[in-house]
Amino acid sequence: MQTSPRRVLLNRPVFTQKEFSSDSLTVLTTLLHRFTEPGSYQVRVKHARRPELAFAVEVSPTAGKQQLNVDLAGLIEDDAGCCGEDDRYELVAGGVLGLYPSAGVGGYAVTISHLGEKEKSVVLDNRKGVPGGDFFVVTLTRPGVYRVGDENSKAETEVHVGLPKGERVRTDAPTLLQLGREGFEGEAPRLIAGQSLVIHCETTARLRVVLTRDDTEVASEDGKGKAGAKATAAGRRRTVHKRPARDRPIAKRPSTKRKSKK
Repeated sequence: MQTSPRRVLLNRPVFTQKEFSSDSLTVLTTLLHRFTEPGSYQVRVKHARRPELAFAVEVSPTAGKQQLNVDLAGLIEDDAGCCGEDDRYELVAGGVLGLYPSAGVGGYAVTISHLGEKEKSVVLDNRKGVPGGDFFVVTLTRPGVYRVGDENSKAETEVHVGLPKGERVRTDAPTLLQLGREGFEGEAPRLIAGQSLVIHCETTARLRVVLTRDDTEVASEDGKGKAGAKATAAGRRRTVHKRPARDRPIAKRPSTKRKSKK
């Protein structure tokens, strides 16, 4: 059996990104939009380094899937300048469309328009905010403290992300954070690195998540310090202190001379 060689690329933003925003979808972020009304919709996707693309979503009152996920980085342009006739998605009313980029740098802007009989109306433009009822998801991989804020309401809260301490954890279990009209509800969430934070917006919000205290470097320095201390202690145990030769007492040899007889 022959196998073709594949290039393995490091998705660097997964490890280096420290700031996330709902108005620019990047790796580790997802926007979940709920379609409440049946009809035909058009989704347009923009990126600074790629041509603008579009695809259709049909929402039925009775049939269709409950959720569909679209990788924005995987959309391919056809000759007509959009994504092809096969890229038509069908949802049931109340269904959710998940939009996320799996790779690359830079942010994506997404616009969803409801195509009416006479005119179309914009139901989502992430550059202006996340509509009420929608979700913004961010996966936090770096340990530390993050500030989560809504630029519209000026509400803020903190999220603490730690490393597992030997116990078995499920990073696929998300944590829900509710953003109401009076601000964020509940206590500051605590996550394990790699878990996702799901922010449910009751009203239109412009969300920003920023790493304010990076614990990655602190953990690294602590690890080096502990390793150095252990090595020093081991070296002390292995060291044998010998007294210099000049300080050692010299043993007297017995005399070999015979005593003369008188």
